[in-house]
Amino acid sequence: KLSDERPIIVAEDPDSDTPSGKAGLKKGDRITAVDGANVNGKTLDEVVSTIRGPAGSTVKLSIIRKTASGDQTMELAIVRAKFIIHVVKSEDLGNGITQIKLTHFESQYGTQEMYDALTKAAKGKAIILDLRGNPGGELSQPISMAAMFLEKGIVVQLIQRSDDDKVTITHSFTPTAYNGHIVTSTGQDITKTGKRPPLVVPKDMPVIVLVDGGSASASEILSGALQYHHRALIIGQPTVGKGVGQSVIGLPGDRNMHVTSFEFRPAAQVSDWIGIVPDIEVVMPEDANTQEDPSSDAQLNRAKAEAIAAIAGKPSPARPAAEVTARKAELKKKNEDNFAKEVEARRKAIAEAQRMAERLNRWERARRLAAFDPTI
Repeated sequence: KLSDERPIIVAEDPDSDTPSGKAGLKKGDRITAVDGANVNGKTLDEVVSTIRGPAGSTVKLSIIRKTASGDQTMELAIVRAKFIIHVVKSEDLGNGITQIKLTHFESQYGTQEMYDALTKAAKGKAIILDLRGNPGGELSQPISMAAMFLEKGIVVQLIQRSDDDKVTITHSFTPTAYNGHIVTSTGQDITKTGKRPPLVVPKDMPVIVLVDGGSASASEILSGALQYHHRALIIGQPTVGKGVGQSVIGLPGDRNMHVTSFEFRPAAQVSDWIGIVPDIEVVMPEDANTQEDPSSDAQLNRAKAEAIAAIAGKPSPARPAAEVTARKAELKKKNEDNFAKEVEARRKAIAEAQRMAERLNRWERARRLAAFDPTI
């Protein structure tokens, strides 16, 4: 449940044509009350349900906004309306460079929005695809988006089970078609072909992809495929290293269980526990405030510099293979160690909870006995 330690913070600037954008809500705003009712003690879903309502009605949000002069408390009246949340945002950075930010791969309009943005950006000189903080989403979207950059090659390989059969599905493109190659442990080997999405970005146009520790799943598939096929320069920090996907099983009481059911390999390369290792690693300064000072975005600044260099025909040299291999090994060990520590911490917590439950049970048994025999 929400509290002062677990608040609701607006993660991104709302689009200007949305109700919250028109009302002036901004990234970083902390929502403290809805129509005068404090949000603390409620779940996120409960608060969201009170914010939503009939189109044309008004909801008042109480927020706290950090400013240069300190925290500022204000109330925003938002007129509800139906709207589409755009997951793709484009910005002209000058010098023929377009930044395209993709927030997630869940929207049914995402692939079309990316196609529209790339079609426009392809008229320029370079593209910076920003996947930082993108948690992923639908598997079909990174596959389709990769085809807009890649003329040919493997986008992703999936390894999963079908009963006792191990199935490997490889999604790839040729210049004219999509191929889905299916191989099973029982000897089945078939290839399904279909129409491929159009190649949108010119083959000689420089592409830079920004990733960080919040880029996961579908973001790793798209960035990994572009990196492996030498179609993009990756800048930022290593990605999550998820490498597996889940099936969601509904349970009673509005609960669900996520079961890991397949492994995904961007461009057929193992990424679980590793993630995508950038060609150029750039750490964001701790005091960077990209909201108030966009020039403090060190990763984007480096991407722009690399794009300008590539446009001039002077791209940075490839990262040495031995260095990449060592970095991957380092990340794999770090992630495995962190997982082991987390498992051990949870085991200790469970054991402590069991000990507490046993002590309470003993106390309860003693109390009941005393009720029957006051001399105990």
